[in-house]
Amino acid sequence: MVRISVIIPVYNVEDYLEDTLNSLLNQTMISDIEVIMVDDGSTDDSRYIIDEYAKNFDNFHAYHKNNEGPGIARNYGLDFAKGEYVHFMDADDYLPPKAYETLYNFNPDADFIIGNLLKFGEYNIWENVLFKHAYKDFNANIDSFNFKEYPEILWDTITCNKLYKKSFLDKHNLRFINKNIYYEDVLFSFQSYVLADSIAFSRNIFYFWRSRLNKSSITQKPDDVKNFISRLEILRIYDLLMKKYALDETYSDIIYDKWLKHDLRSSLEKIGNYPGKYYIDLIMGTNYILKIIPNHLREDLNVYLKILYKMVENNDLKSLLYFAHLEDSIKQNPEMPLLLDEEYLKLIDINCNGEKQEFIARVIDVFNDNENLYLEFDYNIDFISNKCPCEMEAYLVYGNKQFPIKLFNNNTIILSLDLIKGLNHLKIRLDYKSPSFAKSSLLKNYQRKSIKYANFDIDLGIGINNILYLDVNRKTENNVLVKDVVFDEGNFILRCESIGEVKGMILTNFVTYKHLKCPVIYSNNSNDFVFIIPFDELKNVVVKKWELNCPQSLNSISIKKKFKFIYHNYEISFKNKRNKIYVSVDILNSKKQMEEILAKNEELINENNKLKNKNEKLLKTVDEFKSRRAVKLIDNVKNIFRR
Repeated sequence: MVRISVIIPVYNVEDYLEDTLNSLLNQTMISDIEVIMVDDGSTDDSRYIIDEYAKNFDNFHAYHKNNEGPGIARNYGLDFAKGEYVHFMDADDYLPPKAYETLYNFNPDADFIIGNLLKFGEYNIWENVLFKHAYKDFNANIDSFNFKEYPEILWDTITCNKLYKKSFLDKHNLRFINKNIYYEDVLFSFQSYVLADSIAFSRNIFYFWRSRLNKSSITQKPDDVKNFISRLEILRIYDLLMKKYALDETYSDIIYDKWLKHDLRSSLEKIGNYPGKYYIDLIMGTNYILKIIPNHLREDLNVYLKILYKMVENNDLKSLLYFAHLEDSIKQNPEMPLLLDEEYLKLIDINCNGEKQEFIARVIDVFNDNENLYLEFDYNIDFISNKCPCEMEAYLVYGNKQFPIKLFNNNTIILSLDLIKGLNHLKIRLDYKSPSFAKSSLLKNYQRKSIKYANFDIDLGIGINNILYLDVNRKTENNVLVKDVVFDEGNFILRCESIGEVKGMILTNFVTYKHLKCPVIYSNNSNDFVFIIPFDELKNVVVKKWELNCPQSLNSISIKKKFKFIYHNYEISFKNKRNKIYVSVDILNSKKQMEEILAKNEELINENNKLKNKNEKLLKTVDEFKSRRAVKLIDNVKNIFRR
């Protein structure tokens, strides 16, 4: 019986596709899943990859069609779906192993089930801004609710973090818009909320949404004018749907608020990157949407947005091109000088209400003396003047416990080294207090660092959303040296030596702190030992960055040289970093990159062959020289005897 049909539109994702499909193969419910892969006219090797998976796995099915966009590809896949539930997955994303098992067993009576979602990049994992806003009031799992009970859920316009009952979709003939357009999932999500009698929410992480380095996905192409044009068209259709379903003002205002604070803003701030011939149409299209939105919602906007939409309303292209990209600058300093007409300047309020803005603090420097660790940090609250009076308080967070800690000058945390030694995964909470409001935030960190103090090593790590983690470990006398790394049949074999006994090695993931324990095998009567790291363990995580260490030799481990391996479309490297060994698994981003590596390899092979030939000639010359010298010596001896 097919319990879940996974529908994946595939278009030119050869660099990520295998990771996505392998995360499905790793599902605990894999025997109850069918995977419908719809090639939407790919021009790279994606079409061949899905054919290979369909050939090797009975529950993977490959279909090929002309390029018409992801929405039409999903509709196409729905025609073949036999599952009790349907999941729409993007071809560059990732699922943890128990994703389907957790949601499938959550609430069989719900029309669809929402799972928690995180975004991920090369080095970090963070909450998506839409998801964060939509579920700010969800403090626990919820078995059943409807959108009117939690209307902020309308901010979540993503389909990939939901498991839909196939009968629910068929009952309402719920399909994606039959058009090659971006943001097609916005309309589908809205209709599913309105039509569902019962929705369920699970806090368990269900879905990892990739942020590509090359920004090649549709939602990561803000500089593509089709992105802006599609968004305007989708919002016009969205408004018609709200009228069709006679949506109450309470709920439509939440949708319009999102349009102002997210959809229109994210497109307008990039207007200077679009070809000039589109400017007039984009401004007219935005004005059309602004006239739909009730005026009272504009009153609650921040300084930047008030000015931005006033410029659009005035059709003031010159001012818009000057101002649109300045959002981050004005967030940091609302008093910055602006070359604007008085009409816009009078909209600036440096005492704007900070209660709705986020308080962010991050480490900018770390140092220590013999008694204390000092963490210097900066902080800001968007659109709040730096001159506004405030007080700061700091707390050390250890598990469920919190302890007040010293602050100097509202920008430096002072931690007693005696207080923190021997503790792990410490976090720091900062409280910001102004005369009119108060806020709290966990201190963030953007650069990993190690500090030595007496008999301890202090590691500054990075967790989800760049939250700072402090690990304080006692030094050991033991030292471990990795002398060699070889790759054999899917396993890395590391040959090491140590002064003292090592009972095991540990790989720790940079972001998730997942531990992989590796038992060691000693040679007879020797300080040498080996251990094995399976390649699948390294790559079967969403962020493939690891630190290798030894519990008996914390921060006293090194590798003789950098080792690099190419396997399938991955590059795996082992190198020294922060008194530990850094292990990374990187996807080779393109065939071109692979070809460059192979060409370089060929070049090195040719160079090596030339050196071999040169060496052989030199050896031959040496041999000839030796022969001539030997003959000469023998002749000299003969002449001596003749005398």
